[in-house]
Amino acid sequence: MIGYKAVHRGRKRSHYSSDKLILANCFPNDNVYALDAQTGTEQWCSKTNGGVWSSPAVVDGTVYVGSSNYNIYALDARLGTKR
Repeated sequence: MIGYKAVHRGRKRSHYSSDKLILANCFPNDNVYALDAQTGTEQWCSKTNGGVWSSPAVVDGTVYVGSSNYNIYALDARLGTKR
């Protein structure tokens, strides 16, 4: 995970599954990233247009994150596209 910072007020924002690590509020660009859990290679990146204030939750193939722009983003866990 070298090169990725997922810190908000000293707390890491991440979710781990068997094949992916989802990182939210990655400094300095407020993106959400999915990394391969085994290799650490980036699988996708999605822009939120605001700081992510919540840890990502993954339910039925969808990643949910709350943002400082008062939006909740629903992202496809496999592709990172907005739903």
